Amino acid sequence: SFDDSFDIEDSNDEDVHDGVIGDDHSATAEPGATSRNYREAGYIRNGGTDEASSASTHSMQSLVPCVDHKEYEQYRTEQTLRRSSSKIKHSFTSQVLEELDNFPDDKPKSESRKLEEKSAVAGTYDGGKKSEINNQIKITAMEKIKMTQQMANRKSQVTSHEFKQLLASSIQDIEGGSHDKMHSIEETAKKQKYKPSSSRRPPASPSSKNNLLDLIAPSASFQTYRRESSKDSDNGPSISSVEVRRRKSKPEKTHSLSSFSADDSFRTGSRTGKSHDSFLTGKSRATVADSQEGKSGHTKRSKRSHRTKESRPSHRSHRHHRHHHRSGKRRGESSKPRKSDDTIEGPMEKSIATKEWELFLHKHSTAGDEVDGGATKKMAPVPSEVRTVLTRVRGGEPLPRESVVENVVSHLTREKCREDSQEDTGGICVAILPEHGMNIKDAAEKEIDNHSISIKSNGGGVGKTTIAALVCVRGDIRTRYRHGLAWLNNEKQRHSLDYESYCKSLSEICMQLGLLPQKLKLTPFIRCPCEDDAVAKYRMVSYMKEAFANMGQLLMLHRKKHSRGEDARQVNFLIVFDGIIDESDVDWFLFRDSNDGYVLNDLLVTSNLAIRGLEHNVVVPPLNKRESIRLLLMESHLSNHTLAKNSHALGLVKKCLYHPLTIKFVGRWMNLKRVTAGGQKGVEEIIKEINSSLGEVDDSASLIDILFTVLSQASSPLVKGTHTKIVKLCFAAFVLVFCHKRGKVQVSLDIAEGLFVKVVETVSEILAKEDPLFQSHGRLATKLVPEILGALGVFNIVKHSTVSSDSGKPDSSIEIEYDLVHLFGEYLLRNDETMRSLVSEAESRWNQAYVKSYYESKRNYLWDDSSPNRMNKYALRYLPTHLILAEMLEDAEALLRNESYIRGRCSSFGWIEGIRSHVKDAEGLWASLRSSKNYADASATLLATFEQLEFMIKDEVSRNDSNSSCSNLEAGRCLHEFSLSLAKIGLWKESSRFCDSCLSLVAQNIWSSELVAALLYNSSVIHVENNKLDLAEERIEQCLNIVAKSIGLESVLYLKAVNQLGCVLSDRRDFRAAEDCFGKVITALKQTTGRYGIEFGTSLYKMGRIKHRQGQLDEALICYERALDCEKKGLGPHHVFVANAIMQIADVFLRQELFEQAERNYEKCLEVLSHDGALPLRGRVILCVVNGKLLGLRNQFEEAVKKYEEALLLIREDPSPSAKMKEARTLVMIALEYEKKYEYDSSERCLEESIAALKSALGTMHLDIATVLVNLARVKIANHKYVAASECLEEAMHIQKSNLGDGEEVANTLCVYASCLKVCGDFENAETAYHGAMQMIKSSDGGRDSVSLVGPLLGMADLMNIIGEYDEASEYYVECLEIQKIAFGKIHDSIANTLYAMGLLKHNQRNFARSVVFFKKSVDIRIKLHGETHPSVGDTYNMLGFVEAKNGNLDGSLRCLENALKVRQMLGDRLKEAETLLNIGHVHREKDQFELAIEHYDDCMSIRIAALGSNDATVAEAYMALGNVKSDMKRLDEALSSYNEALQIVESVHGKDDPKVGSILQKMGMLQFRSGSLVGAKSSLEKVVRIYRKAGKEYEPHVLKPLFILGNIYNILRQKDEAHSVWEDAYQRSIAIGDEADQDMHDALSRLVNAH
Repeated sequence: SFDDSFDIEDSNDEDVHDGVIGDDHSATAEPGATSRNYREAGYIRNGGTDEASSASTHSMQSLVPCVDHKEYEQYRTEQTLRRSSSKIKHSFTSQVLEELDNFPDDKPKSESRKLEEKSAVAGTYDGGKKSEINNQIKITAMEKIKMTQQMANRKSQVTSHEFKQLLASSIQDIEGGSHDKMHSIEETAKKQKYKPSSSRRPPASPSSKNNLLDLIAPSASFQTYRRESSKDSDNGPSISSVEVRRRKSKPEKTHSLSSFSADDSFRTGSRTGKSHDSFLTGKSRATVADSQEGKSGHTKRSKRSHRTKESRPSHRSHRHHRHHHRSGKRRGESSKPRKSDDTIEGPMEKSIATKEWELFLHKHSTAGDEVDGGATKKMAPVPSEVRTVLTRVRGGEPLPRESVVENVVSHLTREKCREDSQEDTGGICVAILPEHGMNIKDAAEKEIDNHSISIKSNGGGVGKTTIAALVCVRGDIRTRYRHGLAWLNNEKQRHSLDYESYCKSLSEICMQLGLLPQKLKLTPFIRCPCEDDAVAKYRMVSYMKEAFANMGQLLMLHRKKHSRGEDARQVNFLIVFDGIIDESDVDWFLFRDSNDGYVLNDLLVTSNLAIRGLEHNVVVPPLNKRESIRLLLMESHLSNHTLAKNSHALGLVKKCLYHPLTIKFVGRWMNLKRVTAGGQKGVEEIIKEINSSLGEVDDSASLIDILFTVLSQASSPLVKGTHTKIVKLCFAAFVLVFCHKRGKVQVSLDIAEGLFVKVVETVSEILAKEDPLFQSHGRLATKLVPEILGALGVFNIVKHSTVSSDSGKPDSSIEIEYDLVHLFGEYLLRNDETMRSLVSEAESRWNQAYVKSYYESKRNYLWDDSSPNRMNKYALRYLPTHLILAEMLEDAEALLRNESYIRGRCSSFGWIEGIRSHVKDAEGLWASLRSSKNYADASATLLATFEQLEFMIKDEVSRNDSNSSCSNLEAGRCLHEFSLSLAKIGLWKESSRFCDSCLSLVAQNIWSSELVAALLYNSSVIHVENNKLDLAEERIEQCLNIVAKSIGLESVLYLKAVNQLGCVLSDRRDFRAAEDCFGKVITALKQTTGRYGIEFGTSLYKMGRIKHRQGQLDEALICYERALDCEKKGLGPHHVFVANAIMQIADVFLRQELFEQAERNYEKCLEVLSHDGALPLRGRVILCVVNGKLLGLRNQFEEAVKKYEEALLLIREDPSPSAKMKEARTLVMIALEYEKKYEYDSSERCLEESIAALKSALGTMHLDIATVLVNLARVKIANHKYVAASECLEEAMHIQKSNLGDGEEVANTLCVYASCLKVCGDFENAETAYHGAMQMIKSSDGGRDSVSLVGPLLGMADLMNIIGEYDEASEYYVECLEIQKIAFGKIHDSIANTLYAMGLLKHNQRNFARSVVFFKKSVDIRIKLHGETHPSVGDTYNMLGFVEAKNGNLDGSLRCLENALKVRQMLGDRLKEAETLLNIGHVHREKDQFELAIEHYDDCMSIRIAALGSNDATVAEAYMALGNVKSDMKRLDEALSSYNEALQIVESVHGKDDPKVGSILQKMGMLQFRSGSLVGAKSSLEKVVRIYRKAGKEYEPHVLKPLFILGNIYNILRQKDEAHSVWEDAYQRSIAIGDEADQDMHDALSRLVNAH
């Protein structure tokens, strides 16, 4: 019931010749015969592929005829008529044939008459036709005996034509009623036993392993047949296989499992045994059989004794023949056990049951036409894969699970009930699935050292593939699907379908249905450099959809072609998909009519998955007791044993949960123990031992637990009472070295044996202490490992027809057939405590062991040898990988650059496949070198390897002769692989060179093609990453021209190229042209978003980026949200692109000052990224950046900077030029955080680093550099570095003018430059700059109503406000307001900003009432737009409260300031909260509410000290406010103390000569003067005068008051001369100042000077 591709016990039996029929050559029994002999005789080996087939059986059933199907057409028709008319019971026929076959030479003639009478009596079931049936049975049987005897005795080969004539003549004899021949034929059969020549094989049916001749001819003729023959076969009578065995010479001495002792342990005294090629030798088998007979109370049979009908096995199984012949009952004995559900049929009943199954299989596997009511119906041929599956079944004898087969057939052949549904969609999909619920855990998972290994189902080895194959050979199925039957084998597919595998599957379907694959017109899929895996998969799906549609169209045309006037929907196809591993793959093989969606084919799938949503699921249940015992006996070579009723055996299969695979291993284990016991143990004793080893199994035990226990115990035989670990150690090494991450792979037996020896040597010290087998045999014990594991079925050993060049023996390979066995190897490596000391950190050691073993056996082999053997071919494919895993990096590098190795690899696997393997290995070497060396060394090694490959490829192409094996196209594809690999690690410059070389080679032959267009597209992408925008634009324009001519303007490649052109133009800051490109793509794809959703979303995202950079935030938000929807649908909700789109949406909200929405979206972004445990580099960068933005939004500046710095470290791991741009953007974000903290020096440093990074990547004239220069200028202005800021702005404008000319971007920078001049006091040049900016915008936009004019108009108005030109300022504000109302309406944030500025203008005009009006209008708009908790609302309330206080409305001022305080407290903006508290304190002071004022001042100071520290200028401001209010309260000492605190802070921040220090000293001097401390006042005021005089002319007016007070102090101190001198100085300065001087003070000074 399960596929067993190899039986080591059968293949190594003594009666099997070493020459095994393989795929490359066919070994014959006749000495010197070749595969041609078999083909001329009418036979070939089934399953011919490049790899040798496994020797699953040694009967003729493993061969199929190569005769054309039409040769059997007439014969099959007559055969069907005969079966239909006779209606003979198969069981009775089989019994009669067995009696005929077993006639001994001395049997009396009356026996034949008795048999004839018995036949006549049994035939009465057919209504009185017993005599006719009896005669027909005898005639048919005896004629076939005679016919086959004639064929066997002929010395010359029998051609297919002669064989057909023999069959036809025999049939004519039967139909003509030639009953007169009956007596003579019967006499001949009695007197002579038929013995065919082993060099001749009877022909078989072209569609099945069992033809009519197999079923009717005597079984002995097939039981004595073997693949080898004796040398006497050409010189004398043929001999039986038993006689051949007896004539063989003694085998050479070698280690074999016969050296096991009776207690299931190895014998240490003897190291000789049978042939190494035979696991179960003739002697050991005979010994076991004899011992069993002895224990059963039977005597040994003589050499010439014949089998009775009770002990005679089915002719289909050599294994059954072998055991029955050796251990059958004594002559004359018979036992007929009663049949029941819990027992196995006895020998006679089993033989009959087998015959019934064979006749059933034959009936439903007949090839050719089927006659039905006089009409001939064509039948579909059986796919070759089906024949391969059936020949792989162990012994060619599948368990007859007829109910399951019938269930599948009934679903496939049923007529769709149209009453059940209003519309017939066509197509029937049936799934053959394992039963989930066999007392094991569904979808069980084994946790192995935190590595989860998932078993998707318990369906391994339940026989799903065999059942599907049996369905396909049935006549009713092949008749129903006579127009096409295709089989797809998905056995080696380890992942869901991709485009390449899907195309191969479609091509296979076409070839099996008789269609040309070229008609599919499949489009080549070209990978893009550094393309995201999810995006590549999405693109691949779109290509698969196109191929799916093409296949549907091709099948529809095929249906119409074969309909011949009838409804095309009556033409049926069946596709069998064996081993589906992804539920979604089912839909890809239900092809539909593009017009009405009608499904064109039926589908039969097998899977280990619990497929949901299918119309019909056929579950393969576990075996019943009878089937389980039969399988156990078959696998243990005890088919005739009385074990069927044994309670221990029943308990054993129950313990195995009736699962075939587990029972198989247990049966093999039983056979191993029985053979190695040397006849000293009985079968029941062995079963008890196995039961005891497995222990008790509770209800919660899973199949994995039981299976692993069986494999672990079976592979740890006892040696001297101790379990050996060598077998498990070698198996674990095989899995780790050869199978890890590769799935099923065939490994040469020589390679495996060499590995086992080296692995044991690496742990020899441990084994010498602990392992008894190693203590007795040393490393030679490893020679037994393949035999042990092969006997257990853990290894599938395949013998090939090729011969090893080293040993001269036939090649053999090892593979692991079942995934569960592979998983057992992983379990040994990670979770088996008994193996911990042997397997720890084994990967490097064991790969080194393989490498050393291979190089020792390699000898003088040349890598570029034209005919490498299997061992060397494996090395050509995998040796570099093993060297890398062995950490032999220098050897790996030398091998990858070895020209002989490169040529050998490419000649063996083809240039493209060979180069792909070489690139993969070079990337693995680069990754290993990078961890041990620096990045530059690793990259240099990779580049040198590719350059050498490039040289060899170009040299191969340049030869231009017949010996050149590499075409221009192949060379181009190889170079493209180098380009993609280098782009993957960020070497874009080198990648672009290889891409250009690829283009030059490919374009020589096929310039105007889709392939060249795709390569040009890739070249453009690479040049963009390399910041060569001119070349990128040139390549993409060439791509557009080719696609427009060859494919069309509506193709997806054309739209992708337009999108790429938009990206190039966007990077060049040509936003208008880029918008046109993206808009064109969006318009074209708007109607097909379901098919090209990713392309549509990408264009929307790029459009959003342009809008975002231009400040069009609402439009950008719409584009981002639509792009987000597309990316969620196409890539899933947790992809990194989805997170990036959410982050951009949050950035827009942040820029709009919608902080709550921004924070929510940043949190959503983090949720998306948190679902992926292994984020790519880009995802980790986004994660750090979003965390930084979120922390910055919450005013956690230091934590935000740390997150940005983490992102910076990640970005610097990428050496590509584009990574430098990401680094520059991250540095800008860090600079903004420092700017928020007023750390302008740190902000400047980050911005300067950003500019340096951009210049290194983009050169000195890129527009992004200009943008960062403008930001740097803003910071320098805030840091009072006006000259440096002006230089940055001038450089920025130079870059912008060079790239864009005079335009809007230059005008914006010019406005910033004017602002800098304005702050510096250069009002004239500032006014000129503003006028220039307005002129540029007006000339570029062509009108005065452009929104771009708002910036320079506001700047000019502010300038006029500063210089006191209030009327002009008002005019500019009004003009600006009109433009904004036209563009945005009456309610817009920009209008609120302008009204706010107009309020400040009125405040400066001291028109406080009008100022209040403008501020109220501004706050009303902002509340309508953003609500009452927006930061701008709080700012406006704060300013409105300040103006209300100036207007004398102190109560109104308090209300506004309290509103501002509430908003700022809700937002958590502590610094602005402190500012509002300070203003509230000022109002309370004006209202003489001094205590309240002090309370608010204290709160303000506490917040500022907590946020900024005690040494901040704003803290000094709070101390000054406290000093003022305490001065008002006449608390002069406290006031002076507060002033002194402020003075210390300001001196430490700004220096002792700063004018701010003078202002505080003046306050202190005045306070001291009032308190009578004249000396202190005099000292303070003298410092004030000195500071102001040092500050320059602008502080001349500030000197007057201190001088005036100083004169008064001198006068009080009676220092008249000093007082007069000071007053005189003050008076002269007042005269010089003019209007700026205080007139009252000027008059007072005048009087004092004149009085003296």
